[in-house]
Amino acid sequence: MTLQARATHTHLFRGAELRLPGLPALTPTTLTILFADGVITAAELTESPETETWLLHVHGHTTEAGAVLEPSMWWLKDSASEGDDLTVKIGGRLP
Repeated sequence: MTLQARATHTHLFRGAELRLPGLPALTPTTLTILFADGVITAAELTESPETETWLLHVHGHTTEAGAVLEPSMWWLKDSASEGDDLTVKIGGRLP
């Protein structure tokens, strides 16, 4: 079963939050992201060995409103866990 993260908005941006139910700590994994507009896309969570920064690789997708979003990579700024659930904050987009 693939982990499904929940985004608090229709797209990612610096400061946006992503909830990861069933993931108590950051770990490399394949997941899907459910955005606030109901769109689901694939993503991967990885750790950069050079900088020890957690990265979120998001596949390209189209929002419910029709905006086409290219594949993107984001670094994660903060994380907080509540039981078996984790919330991460997007730090920013990488080139």
